[in-house]
This record gives sequence, structure tokens and C-alpha cells, in this order.
Amino acid sequence: SNIINNWDVLEGALDYLFIKLGIDGSKGHVDRPVVMTEPLANLQYSKRTVSEILFELYGVPAAAYGIDSLFSYAYNGGRTGLVVSSAYTSTHLVPVVDSKPLFAQATRLDWGRSQCAEYLNKLLRAKYPALPGKINDTQIEDLVRQHCYVSQDYNGEMARYLDWTGLEDRDVVVQLPFTEKEVIQKTEEELARAAEKRKESGRRLQEQAAKMRLEKLIRKEQELEYYKDLQQKLATATKKDARTMLEAED
Repeated sequence: SNIINNWDVLEGALDYLFIKLGIDGSKGHVDRPVVMTEPLANLQYSKRTVSEILFELYGVPAAAYGIDSLFSYAYNGGRTGLVVSSAYTSTHLVPVVDSKPLFAQATRLDWGRSQCAEYLNKLLRAKYPALPGKINDTQIEDLVRQHCYVSQDYNGEMARYLDWTGLEDRDVVVQLPFTEKEVIQKTEEELARAAEKRKESGRRLQEQAAKMRLEKLIRKEQELEYYKDLQQKLATATKKDARTMLEAED
């Protein structure tokens, strides 16, 4: 969200920023006025705490706050229009009339780069089911930053994309990181040995199958001879002896 809740991290970020800009004076103080951008409808608590850090910790002589999108609109000479400011988690629409922003009519949309990345991820997963294991959230956000934009003429661009003419120039190919498997090329001698090994394995399987069929045939013949002998004995035996022989078989 746009609400600061970890002030230690903010101090570390400001330390790094002032050092990189080369404006850290003696004893870590900043001897220049500072302009800080803030989100729309920023909390007074957040602004007050940031002011305490700037004045008490860094000793800045003056500080001003403003909305970055309105700064940009004024810098580019805008006077009357609708300012659309998209951030990571939200988008704000601020009407401006005669260089004066109408904050009471401003609107917030819960759509930002985070939702764009999530939507792009869903589209890619729907088209490429095997993709989730090959691409992470950071790479998805990189795709959004590098290849996504707000169209000035959506219907016109869609009509041009549906036209096959010049499609190759508009097509974008993204190569994901991958590890190429090393293919070992075998010599003719190795291929011949492998083929002979497969033939030998096939012959052994055929011999084992023939041996099993022969053993099964011998077992069936032995069972047939046994039951023939039993049939002859039952034919000449009394009922009592026949019952005894059958019970013994069970």
C-alpha cells in the first residue's frame, strides 16, 4: 500500500539517496530544501513523521510535499484535464481545472502494476500450461515494464494487430532462461555395439519365453497323465474307494 509502516527502512533509503546524490553535509545533515512526493490523500501521521525525520535527523532547511503526477502535469504545461496516475497497487484519477486539482472529485481504482502482472501471469498460464515452473513473479513484472503500455487508440491498435500485414515486425519473442542439455554424439562403432546389444537382449528374451512355454507344456502333460491315471482307477474302484480317492485329491 501507500502507507509507510517501517520507518527504519525509510531512514535507510534516505541515507542511501542523499549519499548517492552527494548532498550529505557535515554530520550527516542535508543543507538543501527537500521536495517529497506523496500519495493522494496521504495520512497526516505519515506526513508529520516524515517531516520529523527530515528536520530532526537530517536538518533540512525546508521541506515541501506534493503529488508526483500533478507535478508532472504542471511541468508539461497542463491547465485543464484529467490526470491518471498509476502506481504499484492503485490508480488515481484527478481532474484539474485552470491548474487547480479538484481533490473532492478524485477517484481511486484498485488497479496498478501488481494487478497488471497478475493478469499477464494468468494469460500466459492459460496459453502455456507448463509455464509456471519456468518463470517467476519478478520476471513477469519485468515483462510488464518492458512490453506493456497504455494505448492511446485501443480500437485502432487492435485493428492493426488483426491485420496480418507486418505482423512479423510487431511480434515480440521472449526467451526464458533455460539450461541446454548436452547431446552426446555417438560414433558408428558405438551405435553398432548398441544395436548388437539390443539384438542380444531380444534373443535372450525370446529364449526365456520359449523356455517358459516348454516348462508350462511339460507341466500340462504331466497333469494330463495324472488325471488319466486317476480316471482309470475311479472306473474300477468301488464307490467308497472312489469317494476316498476324490477326498484325498481335495
